[in-house]
Amino acid sequence: MSEQFPYGTLGVAEDASFDEIQGVLRRFREEYKSDPKRLQEIEAAYDAVLMDRLRLRQEGKIKVPERIRFPEQTIPGVGSGSAGASLTPWGWLRNLTRALKGAPAFWPSVLFGTLVALSTLAPGQNPNILQVPLALGVGFSLFFLNRRRPGLGRAFLVTLGALLAGLALGSFLASWLRVPLGGLGVGEPQLITGITLVVLWLTSCFAP
Repeated sequence: MSEQFPYGTLGVAEDASFDEIQGVLRRFREEYKSDPKRLQEIEAAYDAVLMDRLRLRQEGKIKVPERIRFPEQTIPGVGSGSAGASLTPWGWLRNLTRALKGAPAFWPSVLFGTLVALSTLAPGQNPNILQVPLALGVGFSLFFLNRRRPGLGRAFLVTLGALLAGLALGSFLASWLRVPLGGLGVGEPQLITGITLVVLWLTSCFAP
């Protein structure tokens, strides 16, 4: 099969646009719907043209539309959309989980959220136990800051600033909310620790 064969079969030029090629394909499908052999030749030529375009795209010679490079997005029942969701009811959840796991704030949110929950549930009569989630929060902050922008010294200074700011903010809010907190069973140490962890989380995710 020569390089010209698929284009010649479709009657299009090698530099024809994708919309032009699809228009010709639709016309031929309608014209030869009663001629399976001829229609098979048309479909084979169309597939050959797509493969040629993808090859040129890989070589950087042309830009191929997304619907050619990722044809599964246009197939009913596959990918996004109501049809795909009806065939795979949990597909949207898997796609959402993958997207969140790829987001920079996903793992910091999971880890710091766990620490906040642990600090809230910690026994109020033993505030020293709150030092554990607080220490872990400092370690997580150092890790995520250094990973986002390598530089342990910078990560340490930013984490220290966030720690002091969180403790100050937590102390202020704890004294301001003292009466309501007593009714909820949340002590001042738990609130201060929780707010400090939130500040460390925000710093880990969004500090420049």
